Amino acid sequence: MKKTTWSKAFPKLYELYCDSDQVNSENYFKEFGDALKMPLARSYYDQLEKELEQLDDIAWQEFKQKVLKYVTINDSHRGYNQLFECFNEVKGYLYLRSEGCDKINFIPEGDEERPDIRASYKSSVVLMEVKTINKSDAEIEWVRMNAEIGADGIRHPEAKEVQRGVNDQLKLKIKDTNFKAKNQLLAYHCEGVMRRIVYLLINLDILYALDPRNYDDLAVYIQQQSDSQVEVAHQFL
Repeated sequence: MKKTTWSKAFPKLYELYCDSDQVNSENYFKEFGDALKMPLARSYYDQLEKELEQLDDIAWQEFKQKVLKYVTINDSHRGYNQLFECFNEVKGYLYLRSEGCDKINFIPEGDEERPDIRASYKSSVVLMEVKTINKSDAEIEWVRMNAEIGADGIRHPEAKEVQRGVNDQLKLKIKDTNFKAKNQLLAYHCEGVMRRIVYLLINLDILYALDPRNYDDLAVYIQQQSDSQVEVAHQFL
């Protein structure tokens, strides 16, 4: 197989491409070279590659087995959302490492629900479930509508005001996501568990992301979701 123009700059992502179903027309990496021409996309993939390189050899092989099946899943509404949610599990791995954990492993998916990651801390076990809070359907539709070109060949974007304060819909989504993740962690039977962690990756709608005060408000709300059994940590994307 002839190497792509981006194989040297992104060796981990290239390895995923090599191990994926390359003949599938929905393969995400088919147009990867074109995506890299966009500065924002290039910056994202530079960061992702750096994160993947920090996985130890065992974790990398475990992660590949999880992520490969999502390379060719292209949803009509949210695109390759499942693929990027799986990539976000790597951020959970790095968080656990920053907390002093070792022997960090990705748990294989099975018929029953399982946590995403298991790690060791001294003589005890740490379990983590990584969840992504994605942009709302309204945001996706707004972006799609504003990307359309009118009959005059010009885009006519709809102006909206930056939103102050986190809306109830987002709070409910966070609460429901935490509830499901906590139950998933508590239902997983494992000896010697010291910590159970829900790790939220949050991608705010642009109208909320533009006001930095909303991040502070959300951080306080998320901290309130922790309890004596499961702690909730987060990262804004």
